[in-house]
Amino acid sequence: MKQWLILIISLLILIFAGIYEINYLENTSKYILSDVRYAKQLVDLKNIEMAKEHFGSLKSTWDNLKQPWGIFIDHDEIGYLDEAITSYKAYLDKNNATDAYVMICEVERLINHTVGKQEMEIGNIL
Repeated sequence: MKQWLILIISLLILIFAGIYEINYLENTSKYILSDVRYAKQLVDLKNIEMAKEHFGSLKSTWDNLKQPWGIFIDHDEIGYLDEAITSYKAYLDKNNATDAYVMICEVERLINHTVGKQEMEIGNIL
């Protein structure tokens, strides 16, 4: 009986921790995604100077999220996001709006993909 109780309690802790993780990632991803969408609009309008100014905000938001996200997600995913953000900055510095737009879209895709991978779905479990 004691073993079953320990098993049930452990299972409940695991389930609630998973729910907390998913909620945390979804809620915090909204902050970075709002910065990414604004950057995307700026680059789409070919307003590179404003996008350069806004990059500091995007980078700051990402730097604040990177460490806590490292607890929950694969470090390779964090590396991919770092690379995409760095590439986005490089394209901005070269005033290359087309490639900057492609890269900020990639940042958005990676964030959505990373958060989506953590959801409790059969496809993610198998």
